[in-house]
Amino acid sequence: MKNKKLLKNSETYGKEHRLLRSGDFNNLKYKRSLIRKKYLIVYYKDTLVSANNTRIGISVSKKVGKACFRNRLKRIIREGFRLSDCKFSGKDVLFVVSTRNKIKEIGEFKRMLQEILREVAS
Repeated sequence: MKNKKLLKNSETYGKEHRLLRSGDFNNLKYKRSLIRKKYLIVYYKDTLVSANNTRIGISVSKKVGKACFRNRLKRIIREGFRLSDCKFSGKDVLFVVSTRNKIKEIGEFKRMLQEILREVAS
């Protein structure tokens, strides 16, 4: 049996940090702020559920690439969010990976994501 590293609560990505219902996504359509970058479009506004937890949703179209690549992008977004200060700012955030520009460098994508998370947290 493999030893699994136990994660602290601050290192997990539980349901309290996810947009789960369609109503949660629809809430972001009205009176929200928008950040548009080369690879990402981010919609955000104050959450209606909890004043402390930021909840995120991730949307990656099939046009972005094969399933392996799409899943990698989603993992990068979740990891960036988990490590950011944005986690406890009390917002709902929807990340939409843009199909306009082909993602050539993951490093550039990560840097852009960190910039966006800093902007959302402020």
